[in-house]
Amino acid sequence: MFGLNIFKNVKNTVMDFVVKNIDLLITLSIYILLTTIYKAWCISTLATLLGLTVVVSFIGKFLRKFENRSRTILTLNFIKSGKGLSSKTIATLAYVLKILVIVFIMVLGYAIAFAKPYYLIALVVIGSSILFTYHLPQIYIAFASSQRKIDAEVELPYVLIFLRAITPLRLPIYEFLREIEDSVALKSFAKEIKLARKVSSVTSTSFLTSLDMVAANHPSDKIRDLFRRVIGAAISMGDIRDVTERVFEEVYTWFESKVSGLVEKFTIIVGTALFAYFFAPILIASITPVIGGVTLFLVIIILSVQVLTFFLLYALVSSYYPSSLVVKPPKTLFFVGETALIISIAIPITNIFMAITMNYLSNTTLIFILLAILAIPTILSEKEILKSRFYDRFVKMASDALSLSAATGENPAILLSEYSKRFGRRMIRFVRSIVSSYTSTTLRKALVLRAPSIYHASFIETLTTLLRLGYSPESLKAFAASYERLNIAVSRVRSFANTLEGVMIGLSALVGAFLVYLANVYSYMANLIKGVEMPKTIAVITFDPRVYTVIESLSILSLILTSVFVGKVRGGSVLYSFRTAILMLIVFLLARFIASIIKPF
Repeated sequence: MFGLNIFKNVKNTVMDFVVKNIDLLITLSIYILLTTIYKAWCISTLATLLGLTVVVSFIGKFLRKFENRSRTILTLNFIKSGKGLSSKTIATLAYVLKILVIVFIMVLGYAIAFAKPYYLIALVVIGSSILFTYHLPQIYIAFASSQRKIDAEVELPYVLIFLRAITPLRLPIYEFLREIEDSVALKSFAKEIKLARKVSSVTSTSFLTSLDMVAANHPSDKIRDLFRRVIGAAISMGDIRDVTERVFEEVYTWFESKVSGLVEKFTIIVGTALFAYFFAPILIASITPVIGGVTLFLVIIILSVQVLTFFLLYALVSSYYPSSLVVKPPKTLFFVGETALIISIAIPITNIFMAITMNYLSNTTLIFILLAILAIPTILSEKEILKSRFYDRFVKMASDALSLSAATGENPAILLSEYSKRFGRRMIRFVRSIVSSYTSTTLRKALVLRAPSIYHASFIETLTTLLRLGYSPESLKAFAASYERLNIAVSRVRSFANTLEGVMIGLSALVGAFLVYLANVYSYMANLIKGVEMPKTIAVITFDPRVYTVIESLSILSLILTSVFVGKVRGGSVLYSFRTAILMLIVFLLARFIASIIKPF
């Protein structure tokens, strides 16, 4: 009996040790197994075994400090970032950090023992991953704060229009904020109000006080200024309309400057694209037969220039294009479009390097393959663009109708119905659903969610809110006047997109024709020189048809890349570049065909 008790005690002690040190035992077992399999036992690996034992035994304390530190950082910066990480996520990060540290020590032991380059590379990668994981809470806060600032500033003009429209109704400040909180179009500002309510319930302070706390910690100066002015007017019993008018003028000037900046950069965009995508291939095609050259070297130079130019131009267009005009792509278009875009870029690049090895597709075949790949995403993307233009017409039509209603005192719903008859049955049905939506919350939300952009969604939501709450001539006038000014800026963007698209299509025709012309000229000259007896050491012209195949493939790739930032201007996304790409490819093909018929001599 005594021996049985001793056995049970020993068994329990061993089980407790195994449970408490399961991580240590697993780590050591894996390390011993790997080292034995690869026969890597030496002083360094033995020292690593000891180091692993020490680290795994005491790393728990370090990880607990990491979790507490992460929670503290996220809690202190919650009002600033508006987001946080769950305890489960933080615990997962701690576990990942633990694994990375263990793997780092293992690899360090092998690196010291064998000094192989790939061990050093692995150490750099794992060490960088450890630093990234350790500082991930701070990185998350910085990213969340930046995104919060961007989202709020995108919606700022439309929030001000919303306030301009409903402040003449003389509702209490809490009603204004409640309407914003329930907004479907202005999601970022709705989150701000909800965050203020959450802070109010946690800190047991008034709603305006908590809103002031949220505003004081907001990453955007413009949003801070707006909230402070609105809160100040509410506390002092001032007129919120005066606040919204002053802030709206400042914000509209800022919005208009972005649009003007985009239009003013037209020369830079076209000039840079002309050099990188059209002039550089033509220049190389012109001088290569004369000076001779290594085809692969030329390809690398041109590709490097084109890729760098693509990112520069895309960043330039993105920095000036108003994000509120971005047409939201449906999921089908997103997946089909992204896949088609990647394939349409990969195929010309593959053909370029295949041409160097004399095993390639003809450029005519390449163009037809690309046209087939881009056909379906073009149909899907143009459907969304046409939908966006329909909403543009509705916004302009409704703005005119509301202006007339404010001036004459007529019912805006009746005027909207009358105006819609000029635009066909689709507009009549759409206006009928807008006018009747004030009786159904579900219908109102559905109309707003179906809108292609924030610009359209905010207009529909503000209009339906006025119909639901009641309206005055002053509110209709302020609403219509605000959007009439925005419509001018939007029209400039649409016009700029059409102009840019037309210019790029014209340039594609010039490039296609000129490349064929150069090939014909040098081919003719090479044939003439063949008939003349020249010393073998003298090479007047080294005409290589592969060079022109490569250059034309590069030009086809250039058309695809150029269409991408044209699509960014058309609809705010690369997914709206497919029509431009197809038109440029067709024009390029026709120009090559016509130029091949016309002989230079």
